Amino acid sequence: MDQRIKNVSPTDVIRFNNAKKQVIDEERQTSGIGTLSEKTTHRIIKRYLESNTRFHEVRLGDYIADVYNGSHIYEVQTRNFGNLKSKLPVFLTIAPVTVVYPVSVNRSLVWIEPGTGEIMEKRKSGKHGRITDIFKELVFIKDYLEYDNLSFRLLFFESTDYRLLNGYGKDKKKHATKLDNVPETILGEMELKNPSDYASFLPEELPEEFSAEDFRLCSGADKRTAGREVTVLRSLGLIERCGSRGRAYLYRKK
Repeated sequence: MDQRIKNVSPTDVIRFNNAKKQVIDEERQTSGIGTLSEKTTHRIIKRYLESNTRFHEVRLGDYIADVYNGSHIYEVQTRNFGNLKSKLPVFLTIAPVTVVYPVSVNRSLVWIEPGTGEIMEKRKSGKHGRITDIFKELVFIKDYLEYDNLSFRLLFFESTDYRLLNGYGKDKKKHATKLDNVPETILGEMELKNPSDYASFLPEELPEEFSAEDFRLCSGADKRTAGREVTVLRSLGLIERCGSRGRAYLYRKK
């Protein structure tokens, strides 16, 4: 894994395993994985962050915080950081806020027959989550990133995707229903608390003046991710625009 990812302690592993067992047991007692209104990943992470469920789903003004223990707010976001734009101005006046973002480094795919619930196929997925995945969400709340009491915590997992064989095509997999995602093993964590934490995303090989394309080539990211990284790093004041080269803007480190 990336060297920036910190290993979790044995105590954290036990705490995660307990949280997962409690949530899965609760779901089996109701209707099964993926049938509740709240996805399993979300519930497991909340239980991992705070075992006492009376601190879950706490109303703060007109909004509901995923976890609020009286001194800290946790928001678990698997995607759609844009949904935080209305909450953050309220939450940040009450307590420090940590947005928790799960990343599936490795995942398995399990295909389920809709009528019987029978597992028809299980295999490894070719998709792998990366640290830089968070930038596709950070761009939506870039104006809040410099707040001292806002931080981000990335949790890295091995996970299992459950999908129904109810799609199109001969194998019924095209546009099939994504039933649920369950984190199986916690692999590590990473925190982004202040602009200096984001500096690690600036490749050392960058020339003194560089374009988004130069950034892409040095970082190894795809074009869209590189563009998002440049946007976020600029909003944090880590880079600044310094001219242009043809139709491309040029940047330099500050």
